Amino acid sequence: MKLTINVTARDIEYGKRLSCQSCPIARACRRLKYFQNCAVSNLRIYFNRVVTTDNSIELPREASEFIEKFDRGKKVKPFKFEIEVPDGKE
Repeated sequence: MKLTINVTARDIEYGKRLSCQSCPIARACRRLKYFQNCAVSNLRIYFNRVVTTDNSIELPREASEFIEKFDRGKKVKPFKFEIEVPDGKE
């Protein structure tokens, strides 16, 4: 199943640099039921709603680049990206 993550200007404004749980992408993910409890690295979204040994999803390149820029204090803009999540786990 595909999910669209919509990172808004508000997510950017209230997001915290170098924070896995409060960065703009983590804030945007938590608006979706699937990611109520999540953390975001510069490569993956980690969630604990799915009970498996691999509880993460790889981020697309544009999301990883966004995190790197945001964490370095560079200007970033709102954007959307899609990720594939396991079916039947939402």
